[in-house]
Amino acid sequence: MTKILSTIGPASEGKHLNYLIKKSEIVRLNMSHNSKEWHDKVIQKIRKFDKKKLILVDIPGVKPRTKNDNSFEIKKGQKLDFKYTFNNFVGIKISNPLPKLKKNVKKFSLSDGSYTFKLIKSKGNFLQGISEQNFILSSGKGLNIPMSIYDDALQEKKYLQFLKKISRLDFDCIGLSFIQNPKIIIKLKKLYPEKLFISKIENYLGYKNRISIIKESDAIMIDRGDLSAEVGISKLSEYTDRIIQDAKKIGKPVIIATENLNSLIHETSPSKSDVVNLDYYIFKNVDYKSVKLVESESFSKPIRMKFNEKLFKYF
Repeated sequence: MTKILSTIGPASEGKHLNYLIKKSEIVRLNMSHNSKEWHDKVIQKIRKFDKKKLILVDIPGVKPRTKNDNSFEIKKGQKLDFKYTFNNFVGIKISNPLPKLKKNVKKFSLSDGSYTFKLIKSKGNFLQGISEQNFILSSGKGLNIPMSIYDDALQEKKYLQFLKKISRLDFDCIGLSFIQNPKIIIKLKKLYPEKLFISKIENYLGYKNRISIIKESDAIMIDRGDLSAEVGISKLSEYTDRIIQDAKKIGKPVIIATENLNSLIHETSPSKSDVVNLDYYIFKNVDYKSVKLVESESFSKPIRMKFNEKLFKYF
């Protein structure tokens, strides 16, 4: 039976919030967007409506995001500079240091691979590229460089700082982005034994170490947007299938995220490709399926029983 996980944002926190909570098994908040005060307010609304509702917070990690003050138009063929800096810089500032780049990388992208750039120059925390599309660049867009390796020490530092910052918020599950090995999961589980940890496999190193990551996690999220931008869209189906298979063997729930039922953002009926996409992953018996505004998830009965061994108190 299909279950629902709703991601709450500014578009859904108003008059539809109680309906979403009622129809959802889990409610998710993305801490990379909006303020701590906003999230606290929404969590209180959720608890007021249903004290036992399971709340998942995705906390920011090491992925660089754009920090431009205002949205502006980018032209195809336009050269852009990106840099992680606190000094005066004429270009696009990014929120985190750049990951370690592999040699022979020719392109990078923004917004889960939606906007691509031809790589011209890279040195330290400076990146230069030429846009391959016309688009509007808004703040907070994630930057992906294929086959990159992220700094685990920086990841751990950011996680610990952010969890301390939100320690007074009332949530149950923690989503960890760009997990590359199980070490940070093991440490956080010791520090926060009452929480559930959902690890997001989003780059090549995370995929390579997926078995050990799956074993230490309470559930796995496959962010297809970041994963395809990091490993290449041609490998997305193969990598996704292997992660699902390995998680099933180990007995851990799987969340499939990114661009599910996106057609419903503007239409009243889903597109044929959206329906086929849903059918494909339901056939794979994934445990959760995410869509953009209201994230629908399929929860297979055998895996749900294993998941609920730790979650039973919430239902």
